[in-house]
Amino acid sequence: MGMKRDAGGKRRVSVSSPNVERVKRWGEMMRHNASFSEDKHPRDEKGRFAEKGLAFADKTSRMKSRRRKEVRLPPKEYAKVMHELNTNLTKEEQQQRLVSRNIGNYVYTVENNGFNEYRVIRKKKI
Repeated sequence: MGMKRDAGGKRRVSVSSPNVERVKRWGEMMRHNASFSEDKHPRDEKGRFAEKGLAFADKTSRMKSRRRKEVRLPPKEYAKVMHELNTNLTKEEQQQRLVSRNIGNYVYTVENNGFNEYRVIRKKKI
């Protein structure tokens, strides 16, 4: 049947519409919001959830810092580097986890996760 309007002129979804799942999820979300108690979730002076959230944020930031950072390259340079790696890596280099290659005026250090699955982690001018 589709969209209907209530007495105030606002749209509402009829039960016979194809969006029944969305309506059910919305109802569940509203029930969750109704059970939310401000007493159980303390806030700091700026109104942010503070007590448990900060500890969690610190833990995730430490976890992310352990991971190697990826160097973002412009699209043309990225295409050139990926083409070079896919075309000219030796069998020995294909087995290594970290590979360094001179391409153009730069030395690229790449994390090798298999064919065409490379992450550039360092770029240094020669």
